[in-house]
Amino acid sequence: MTLLIVDSYFMFHRARSGFDKGEFPVVFNFFRGLKALVDLHSPCKLVLVLEGEPKARFAMMPEYKQTRIVDPNIEPEKHAKLVDFHRQKDEIINILRKMPVMLIRHPDFECDDIIADLAVHTIDEIAIIASGDSDFIQLLGPAHPRIQLYHPIRKEFVSASSYDYVTWKALRGDGSDNISGIPGIGDKTAEKLVLGGQNDLDVFLNEVPSRRDRFIRNLEMIRFHELSGDDRGNVELMGGFDAQWSEVESDFLRMGFNSFFKGHYFANFQQTFHKSKALTECVKS
Repeated sequence: MTLLIVDSYFMFHRARSGFDKGEFPVVFNFFRGLKALVDLHSPCKLVLVLEGEPKARFAMMPEYKQTRIVDPNIEPEKHAKLVDFHRQKDEIINILRKMPVMLIRHPDFECDDIIADLAVHTIDEIAIIASGDSDFIQLLGPAHPRIQLYHPIRKEFVSASSYDYVTWKALRGDGSDNISGIPGIGDKTAEKLVLGGQNDLDVFLNEVPSRRDRFIRNLEMIRFHELSGDDRGNVELMGGFDAQWSEVESDFLRMGFNSFFKGHYFANFQQTFHKSKALTECVKS
């Protein structure tokens, strides 16, 4: 059996491109894209993971992801678009809660950590993570043979790295998350150091005292944070499996999604999401 775990953070932002007419283009693009994704993989179970606040990472590095903050006084137009995006994201979540899908979130963890925990601990034969976030490459390989990573934009499965991905990224940093790498280290040099073996890496890190400190910090920032039993007990389960399709239909009509009601599309849309089962059926106790 197959569990499809959807990185909702990625899918929300992906929906900002494409169709852009009307008041709810992000909502329209999201549900079109989600239906296509579920149809493609035909999972037995479906889980969408929402973002929480990465408290542990903020404690280690207060500037984490701060480059994503938009100052309304400096970039008013960009800020207005961001506010509108969050308005539409809230609409998406409200609609998802009326559909037969499972939404999960932990208030103190990023969705990446929850996705990784689900994928590692699922009892299904295959766990497919749908995301364009390259951090999930660290889950691929012999240690977790059941985990697959599908990139919805490239429309292809991602291959495992031929070297230790976390070490490589800890050396070069992650600009998208505002994690600075070792000064002077780019992709190729980082790859060379990783492939050179532990001795070469230790020699490099010991040449300058600050290098190892930054490297260790980056490792902790980039590795997925493992959930304890208490953490798992605090995961919020939202949505359910008694679909309120009449309300979903009303929402789509209110938003002017007339194409959803041409031919058999809406009936097919409903059928797509009746395939999912409860989260408790696919996660180890």
